[in-house]
Amino acid sequence: MDCRKLELEPESIDLVIDKSTMDTLLCGKRAFLNTARMLKQCQRVLKTGGFYMAISYGQPSNRKFHLERPHLDFEITIEEIEYWQSEDGRPMKHWVYLGRKRPGADDKCN
Repeated sequence: MDCRKLELEPESIDLVIDKSTMDTLLCGKRAFLNTARMLKQCQRVLKTGGFYMAISYGQPSNRKFHLERPHLDFEITIEEIEYWQSEDGRPMKHWVYLGRKRPGADDKCN
């Protein structure tokens, strides 16, 4: 199913898990538009109080604002996961972005 046009009923899902889907969209053509469409669809199918969870290589400075766009309404929490060290000793990281859908979120920019 195309993540930019989910064929699911509104408010039908408790949890959406994104394992690098946002990262993939941000590497393609019309990256910001496609990411905005995907996130709006995820918000639409989530129940109020449901969670969108993204696991990403992208740092908060490059990802968080996508979850804060005017057409969305998530309460956002970010966790950093250090998972190994590179050969030169630098830590390698992932981030987990957790967005909880707020009441009335679907009324934004319909």
